[in-house]
Amino acid sequence: MNPTDIASRIFRTAAAALSAAALLSGCASRHAAVPATNTPTPIVIDGDTREWAANVAATSDEHYVYLRFSVADAQFTLQSSPRSVAIYIDADADAATGFAVKPGAGEKIGADMLVLFSPDSKPGVAIYSLSDSGARTALSIADFDFVFAPTYAASWYEARICRTPQSPGALPKSGLLSPGHLKGFAAILDENGAISASSQQFSIETQEVCVGGRRYTADDLPVKPKDAIRIVSWNIEQSKPVDHPEPFARILNVVNPDVLLLQEWERGDSVAVQTWLTTNLGGQWFVAKAPGDMTNGGGVLVASRFELTPAAHPPVTCSFKTDKGQDDTKPVRFVAATLNTPAGPLVAASVHLKSRGTKDSIEDRRRIAECRAVNKAMSEIIAAGHPKLRVISGDLNLVGSRPPLDILRAGLDTDGSDLSPAPAPVFGDLAFYTWRDPSTPFSAGRLDWLNFSDASADCCDSFVLDTSRFDDSILTKYKLLRADSEVSDHLPVIVDIRAR
Repeated sequence: MNPTDIASRIFRTAAAALSAAALLSGCASRHAAVPATNTPTPIVIDGDTREWAANVAATSDEHYVYLRFSVADAQFTLQSSPRSVAIYIDADADAATGFAVKPGAGEKIGADMLVLFSPDSKPGVAIYSLSDSGARTALSIADFDFVFAPTYAASWYEARICRTPQSPGALPKSGLLSPGHLKGFAAILDENGAISASSQQFSIETQEVCVGGRRYTADDLPVKPKDAIRIVSWNIEQSKPVDHPEPFARILNVVNPDVLLLQEWERGDSVAVQTWLTTNLGGQWFVAKAPGDMTNGGGVLVASRFELTPAAHPPVTCSFKTDKGQDDTKPVRFVAATLNTPAGPLVAASVHLKSRGTKDSIEDRRRIAECRAVNKAMSEIIAAGHPKLRVISGDLNLVGSRPPLDILRAGLDTDGSDLSPAPAPVFGDLAFYTWRDPSTPFSAGRLDWLNFSDASADCCDSFVLDTSRFDDSILTKYKLLRADSEVSDHLPVIVDIRAR
């Protein structure tokens, strides 16, 4: 389907929205925020919109405005799409202020804010305030705590916009930033930036905002159950622990993992990593590390407080078609080991898939091929030992399509079913993201996934650690710094599993 066809079909009609749940369509649904004790099911930004009330396309609470929308009959990656997808927001529901704009059907709004996916057909997402003339002033994605899900191409998306930014610019005070009303609609833009297809309008009433700003947590971190195994998966970004050990040591000592599945640790061999862990975390550690660097299958490792045996398998490679239709073969960043845990043997694997690209791109085809190769290698390792517990985790770089995740875990559980992704929200937040880098044009997203054998184990707890979400009392209690999580562009995924 060419971009023009996509533009003409992107948003469902209001009738289709009513029958299929909601799109950022518009049925002019109103969903007012109410006190936390009486709120309906909270909105969790995870890409699963089933908690949304029927026919509701927008809602709010004291922290955020939430939006959901659907791309009809087409799927492409929002942050790398052939056309810009826009959400126009009249932050005070006043058509007399802001940029006069209207959807294909419906009344004009005065748009004060613009959220733009693939702005000007460039990768990423941007947020702008709009003047009466339509002039854009960039606002900070991080300041507005903007998160959407999923990061890969899908039929439905959900997003949030913070109501208490530090720098709201020239945005009007009521509606988004304080009690009032808010309107908007979604659209797809043509190559000239004009609206070529749009949804109908949504309209909501907003209530008081949280005095303390965006959501912070004063809760203690979950304590690992005595009979559970705590696994941490983390892309530590270009061997950062070697030169910047302190933040990693602070976080890992607080989390206290039994098993580490790490990516992008290129420098040094398994002995060097073992020495780092013993020096900074104490106790005895065992390490299986793939040889080489990230260009030839290296940079991934399994470390454990339990004795381990590196999996005996040849280097994993994958084959796929280039854009010119030629066959290409590349090494896969993958390592696995069998751990001798108190609950029995555990096969644990660390994987780091190809980055970048969009749906159906060469990078996405390579990720699919990588996951087929890893799944085959894991199947052979499992067949050789029949371990009761199985885990495969890492940086999957799901910025194209979803199939890599499903191919990776297919049929690897003890009953022949698929491994299950651990549901790991950011601790203290109602969002799923594992990567964020404000220096890039991309918003925070869930790139790292831990999959485990739920036929033989239960997930006791699962969460992602972002120290920027902790209030001062919790930082002091755990002897952490608010900036500790910034040591890597990825965040640690922590999962406690208990064998049945």
